[in-house]
Amino acid sequence: MQGYTGNTTLEYEPKIEYRATVLYVALDQEYVSQDQFDAIYQQAVQVKNLLHGFIRYLRKSKPGKED
Repeated sequence: MQGYTGNTTLEYEPKIEYRATVLYVALDQEYVSQDQFDAIYQQAVQVKNLLHGFIRYLRKSKPGKED
C-alpha cells in the first residue's frame, strides 16, 4: 500500500490534535456557536475512531503477521 509505513497513528495524530486546537480557538473567538462546535467535535471523534480501527485492520492484515 503506497504511503503506509506502519507508523500511521503517529503520522496523523498530531494533525488531528492540531485541528481540535483550532476548533477550540474558533469557539473561543466566537467564529462558531457551541452547537456547531459540539457537532464538529463529535464528527472529529468519530473520524478518529474510524481511523484507529482502519489502522488496526491494516496492521492485522500485514503480510507475514500472525493473529
